[in-house]
Amino acid sequence: MSKPIRIVYLDDCEIDHRLLDSYLQLDDENSYTLTPCLTLEEALRALNSGTYDALIIDNKMPPFRSFLEPYEVIKRGTDFQGTTIVVSADTSVPELEPGNLPGDEWVIDKSELASQIRNGVLNTACRADSVLPTNR
Repeated sequence: MSKPIRIVYLDDCEIDHRLLDSYLQLDDENSYTLTPCLTLEEALRALNSGTYDALIIDNKMPPFRSFLEPYEVIKRGTDFQGTTIVVSADTSVPELEPGNLPGDEWVIDKSELASQIRNGVLNTACRADSVLPTNR
């Protein structure tokens, strides 16, 4: 097995943290190190104190209107260079349309997260030689 994929998960819901952790355990092909963060401040501390392959961020993080606001703070306040995956219960909102995303972020519907992990999306997204799909 290759080295673990290191993930910061920024979501204000502890239940979603536990769900993601259980989804990651379903992947027999890859191993993961998950750092759950309930607040932007926790995510900033984690990203500034370690090296991570991925940031998974919920699209709705109160008090922010969308992931764009805390994501900009993370980009300005850290050296994070890994893959960013935005999860949302509603991926049809305008800020998640490909032309409105600030870069190469992946967007995954929360209801599909378990199957996406089982299908290797994190392994694909976090490997240096992966090619990002044009329709995320």
